Amino acid sequence: MIQLLRFLAFIFLSASVCSTTYGQLKDDYSAKIDSLLQTTAPRSFNGVVLITKKGKIAYSRVKSLKK
Repeated sequence: MIQLLRFLAFIFLSASVCSTTYGQLKDDYSAKIDSLLQTTAPRSFNGVVLITKKGKIAYSRVKSLKK
């Protein structure tokens, strides 16, 4: 009986850790895309980035060169 409880506790903790880790990775791409848009080598980015996920806008940015 004690082994069964330990096994169930292990399964529950494993599932909760995995779901928490997955939840944190969802929006990680926005910071990465922003950093790519701000780089100036080999040249500055000028344009629009639009990413949709399941029909909804997940990320959108407009960057233009200042004159």
